[in-house]
Amino acid sequence: GWHCQHVLRSHADIISALVTAPNGRVFASSSHDGTVRLWRLGKGREICILDDGNTPVRCLAASGKFLASAGDDKSIKLWNLETGEHVRTLGGWFGGHSDSILAVALSPKGKRLASGSADRTLKLWHIPTGKAAHSLISGAAVRAIAINPKGKVLVSTSGDRALKVQRLSNGQLLRALETEGKVAAIAIHPEGEWLACAAGDRVECWHLGTGERFATLAGHRAEIAAIAFSPQGDALVSGDRDGSLRIWDLTSEGGCQVLETHVGSITAVSFGADRHTPIVGGSDNTIQIWQWFA
Repeated sequence: GWHCQHVLRSHADIISALVTAPNGRVFASSSHDGTVRLWRLGKGREICILDDGNTPVRCLAASGKFLASAGDDKSIKLWNLETGEHVRTLGGWFGGHSDSILAVALSPKGKRLASGSADRTLKLWHIPTGKAAHSLISGAAVRAIAINPKGKVLVSTSGDRALKVQRLSNGQLLRALETEGKVAAIAIHPEGEWLACAAGDRVECWHLGTGERFATLAGHRAEIAAIAFSPQGDALVSGDRDGSLRIWDLTSEGGCQVLETHVGSITAVSFGADRHTPIVGGSDNTIQIWQWFA
């Protein structure tokens, strides 16, 4: 059965984001306490503090060997996930966002980055030059972004009942999808064909190619705040405001398992190397690593 293997208590404020490195051995956490921390998964040990800023960090993204972090200081920092080195900073005073950055996403090869901000813009960055290639005006703060693993499209939301599917190269709007609930989080399946979004107390599943909603996963009794796919794409994890975590089996077997985390409100989720290792962050400032033992 399920067992909470580690409880990590280094952060001094809400956990805002969790991302796992592609190798599945390390993961990063960010918090409103201003820090970004790198952890070893198996042992639940802290490797290092990457950023020790004094303003809340609100979002993370990982791709290849890069980790991106951003938040209230309005700039995006890029780190080497393997060495912990600071690679470069995007934005800041010139050409950057004018308010808190709420969402970041990296392209599969780590050449492009998308950022969404409370300043009501979505910016598309070219990482090798450090320049914002496009700045797109949004009607409201951009709260969640995901980039297709195939690297051609990005999906964003302003936390309303809409998803925008856009071309990553220039931001051209390809289609707009209307959801039933207000969208709090977006995840694109590792194979890139479809996406899941947290819409109220349900997870809605949309086909990227056709723009059709083909499934709705119901069962949460509170608003879902965070979702993530397992690296193999055979499971989806969703966490809600009541601390309830659901692991949805996406294989032909189907089904759903429920874990009560007691982290307060769940604010971030990820997986380790596979579907048997969900990672959860909460409003009680802790991170839990769970493990399935057969």
